[in-house]
Formats: sequence, structure tokens, C-alpha cells
Amino acid sequence: DPALFGRSLEAQLTTLVIGPLLQLKNSGYFIRNPSARVIVIDGLDECNNPEVQCYILEVIAGVVQQYDLPLLFLIASRPEQHLTAAFNFGTLDKNTTRLALDDDFPPEDDIRIFLRDSFVKVKQTHPLKAHIPSGWPAEDLINTIILKSSGQFIYASTVMKYV
Repeated sequence: DPALFGRSLEAQLTTLVIGPLLQLKNSGYFIRNPSARVIVIDGLDECNNPEVQCYILEVIAGVVQQYDLPLLFLIASRPEQHLTAAFNFGTLDKNTTRLALDDDFPPEDDIRIFLRDSFVKVKQTHPLKAHIPSGWPAEDLINTIILKSSGQFIYASTVMKYV
């Protein structure tokens, strides 16, 4: 349907996601494969219009409430006031779990694990792996990358792409 993307968000979500999942449900697929499916929405706060951000949440809440599907939404966002208010009201308040990634949730350990695993892969797969010293990289280098990451995986990931 070429006109689908000109329709409402509800129509798009129903046609592109809910409809196919309902067909799978009716075929018994979820009885054989009961794991929930996850839709990730990252950076909801980066949409330009706060009203649109809240509208997206309303549509998701309505779909989750209306259809009995093994479907979860993972929504990542900064805690903007209007989004926090939306999550504290109605269906969203009753049906959501929040995880604040603040100072009580230190990402440095996870970034360290990511970096170490990534460096091991480099040492195992690089065309010149025979010339890479066994002690590479030095722990100081890993610590420097972690420090410069400021808790953001994107920095460490970008560094590893260049390595």
C-alpha cells in the first residue's frame, strides 16, 4: 500500500506490525515459539516535537492494551518532563517498568567487557595477528578509552571500528 506512510501512526503500526503478528498468532506460531518479540525505540526524546513523542507513547499503549500479543516495547530516552509525565499516567503507568541509567547504574564495567572482548577478536582475526604483542592492548589504554567514553558505548564502539 504506497499510501500507508501517509496514514496515521496507528494505521501504520497495525498494518506493519500488529497484522502480521496476529496472523502468526492465529496460525499457532506463538504456541510453538512463546518468547516475546521486542520492538526497540531508541532516542524517543530526539523527535523534534514533544507532542509527537507523547502521541507515539499513546499509540504504543493503545496497541499493547488492545491486542494480546507476545510483544514488548523497549523505549530509550532521556527523562524529559513531558515523557516522564506520560509514563506516570494511565495505561503507561500500569504497564511499564522503568530503569534509570544514572550514577547507580555504572556502565564502565560493561564497556570494559566490551573492549576486552573486541580486542580479543582483533587479535584472533587481524591479518597481521602474528605480529600483535600478547600484552596488547595495555590496561592503561583500555582505561583511557573507558574514561573518554564518559559512560557511552557509542564512543567505545567507534574506537573499536577504527582498530
